Amino acid sequence: MNKLIVSGYLTQDPVLKTGKSGLSYTTLNVVNKDNKVPVNLAVMVFGKDAEISCKYLTKARSVEIEAKIETDQRTNGLMYVSEKIIFGDKPFASNKPETKPETVKVSSVTDEDF
Repeated sequence: MNKLIVSGYLTQDPVLKTGKSGLSYTTLNVVNKDNKVPVNLAVMVFGKDAEISCKYLTKARSVEIEAKIETDQRTNGLMYVSEKIIFGDKPFASNKPETKPETVKVSSVTDEDF
């Protein structure tokens, strides 16, 4: 089983997009919390979880993401697909609501969903 668990901060606000099949998705761009060697990752989030992420997450918000590692057929590389997101502390200057959603679990997605 290929799993990735990353704890870090969003480097930009997520933007909700819709694929050809009508499925909502977004990409969470995360930099890890280890300041010695920062690692930037892009993690795909789909469906209701993407909508919740776009509603409540903002740049600099801390998150912990559990993702599966999949082969990306379009780029012949790897793609990280979120399975669970835990929202951390809210940054000080944010315009989004205070309410914190629960941890969310994501269903599997294929390349045809784009």
